[in-house]
Amino acid sequence: MLTLSTVRADDRLADASVDAVSAYYRADAEAESLLSRLRSGEVPDGVAVSGDLYTYSCTISDTRLLQVEVRVDGSCYRVLRWQEESTAEWNPDTGLDVWTGES
Repeated sequence: MLTLSTVRADDRLADASVDAVSAYYRADAEAESLLSRLRSGEVPDGVAVSGDLYTYSCTISDTRLLQVEVRVDGSCYRVLRWQEESTAEWNPDTGLDVWTGES
């Protein structure tokens, strides 16, 4: 029984891993497509422009984004940021009991 439950848990973990990696690469492909459009002179919807800095994000999942920042200098496009970022709310665990040294 233990072997069967371990195999099922491993299978679920493998499926979740495949889904997460696939979602990341879909967002990565979308970000590359937007960068390609920027290089062709187009400013696609969803791309914010501030001087020579172009920023945009692509959704990976409900709680993850791929954040991109590109600096344009003439015909030179410099990627400053290509980073996955969590959008999930973080709630710290403040319930850690620490011994104060007193009995």
